[in-house]
Amino acid sequence: FDESASYWRVDWVTLADNQAAIAAFAIDSDNNSSTGTSGDWALIPNIRTNGIETFVLLSSAGVFLADAEGNTQRIGDIGIVPATQSFIGRVPNTLLPLRGDAFTVYALSGLHNGSGGFHPDVSRLGGTIISPAVYNVGFRDYNDEPVENNFWMSNSQAQALAGGDISDFALELTKSRFGTD
Repeated sequence: FDESASYWRVDWVTLADNQAAIAAFAIDSDNNSSTGTSGDWALIPNIRTNGIETFVLLSSAGVFLADAEGNTQRIGDIGIVPATQSFIGRVPNTLLPLRGDAFTVYALSGLHNGSGGFHPDVSRLGGTIISPAVYNVGFRDYNDEPVENNFWMSNSQAQALAGGDISDFALELTKSRFGTD
């Protein structure tokens, strides 16, 4: 954060084609699950959590903002840093109001549809017609993923994605943590 903008970054472990990947940050900007989304997200089918007001999408098509109803607008170009396999997006604070000191963020990644959104149908890629177009959920750690029979540390994530509810994988952030008021 600075006085004029927040910066959203994702570092890909294996980014073979920067045209293929998309990341979304789903933000509960007032830290209130009774406002924003209630149930399934319009933006990413078969994913649900309550309380999301805003989505920040980063892909080769640019930086996009979307609301809970899925209305999307392109707000700028993405910064792609090949050396670190990173996408970086700048979002002006006027477009992303955070209504208190605390807010909750979810991070998801998947296959880009070429125009700034998630690919809607992953059934041709090994998923089912009810599979979400999400391949990874952020903000997981060793407490979230049991060690036994879990070499890739993704059993809990896989179960959450299969059920569509990722509410256990969130990070509460504060503006003061970043040195802003």
